[in-house]
Amino acid sequence: MLIIPTEKRLDWNRAPIVLMAIVILNIAVYFLYQSTDNFKIAEAFDEYTNSDQQFYVKERELYIDYYELDANEFNDDQAFDILIDEEFYSHLKESLNSELDRWDYLEYFEQRDPIQDLIRSISSMAYGYIPNNYEFIRLFTHMFMHGDVMHLLGNLFFLVLCGFAVEAAIGHVRFLIFYLVSGIGAVLAFALADLSSNIPLVGASGAISGVMAMYLGVFKLKKIEFFYWFYFFVGYFRAPALMILPFYIGKEVYQFLTMEGSNVAFMAHAGGFVTGAILLAFLTVFFPKTISEEYIKEDDIESERLEKLADIYKRIETYRFKEALRLLKEYQTQYDEDEKLKYLAYHLLSIQQSDDAKVQKLKLATRLLSVGKIEKTNLSIVARMWFENPDLKESIDNDRLRRIAWSLCDLNDLKAAEAITLHLSTHIKDDSIISLLQKLAKQYAEQSNQAKRIKYLKLAQSISASGV
Repeated sequence: MLIIPTEKRLDWNRAPIVLMAIVILNIAVYFLYQSTDNFKIAEAFDEYTNSDQQFYVKERELYIDYYELDANEFNDDQAFDILIDEEFYSHLKESLNSELDRWDYLEYFEQRDPIQDLIRSISSMAYGYIPNNYEFIRLFTHMFMHGDVMHLLGNLFFLVLCGFAVEAAIGHVRFLIFYLVSGIGAVLAFALADLSSNIPLVGASGAISGVMAMYLGVFKLKKIEFFYWFYFFVGYFRAPALMILPFYIGKEVYQFLTMEGSNVAFMAHAGGFVTGAILLAFLTVFFPKTISEEYIKEDDIESERLEKLADIYKRIETYRFKEALRLLKEYQTQYDEDEKLKYLAYHLLSIQQSDDAKVQKLKLATRLLSVGKIEKTNLSIVARMWFENPDLKESIDNDRLRRIAWSLCDLNDLKAAEAITLHLSTHIKDDSIISLLQKLAKQYAEQSNQAKRIKYLKLAQSISASGV
């Protein structure tokens, strides 16, 4: 079962600098450093199993005896387990030192040591976290390496999905510190499950689990959106953010207890979740002002806006135009002067027949035609405004009207373009009106209306001959 939060969308005004750096570093480490691992493994395995010294054949029985395994259940596919077992390798050296004479011992390990050195140079062995190896640097290096491409992509998907929102909410530096500490918490939980284990842990999933817990902690009990995928059932639901955290942790612990032999580090995931939750709780209690409430509440404002818009359209659908207009005015006062909504307001005013509505409609038409860029989709409404409001003729700047008429020509709304051009020809006697008349004549020619074409070409020539 998969449940992931999808409440926030990436906002480049709050660029996730640290997140992108972590993503790039993980990709670089995998493709520039770990890419040679498979060749090293293949070479070491071939030397170990096919060498004239017959290392595997000789060490197999010693390995079975050392761990008191059932020889009948041990198969040749487990040869690699022997190779990566440093504890057994130390035992092997001690055991053979007493069984072989000096020269045979030196000859044996002269060929065996390079194979083990090759295994040690594999990224997971060199820098993965190994519970029975207490090198401090491995606490950090393990979280920047991955087992394969799908492991890398899967981890980065969840990191980006939750990381950008956490970084925007708590800040770049805190995000980096909390990410690293969550990764450390993850490997400590992994180690506590089996302190004697020599199996290396690699991957950012523990740190990412911490980021997911922080994501839920940022939103606390606020209902946020989650995506779920359970066999054939896929969809979205809303729930208080922190209510999902126990589910995440419980799922990882349950899988750890029931899925024996899995190569997924369930306890590391659980440890990362718990660490991330503790870190965010600490920040919330002691430094609450460091969490950006403005960012967290952005979607609340957007949801409220959408709800109010839906309320406006619902009233239009039920023919309650006066109520819709009142709500529309309230909306624009509270939020913004959305041009599309201004055109909607004009439509609502046009439906009403009162004198006050007519006055408001003229004022709104004047503002719409006088200010800002007019989108092509609104030009047909502009044409309608021109015919419905005769008083507009003296209210709009002539240069503005000329640009509107030009756009109407391009849109082939020649009736409105013609009306505006004729009005302008009585006020303007320069090259701009001549160009507009020629444009209008050309558009009529394309419609095979020769009478109109000739009319406007003659008018253009008349103005030109008058001394322009």
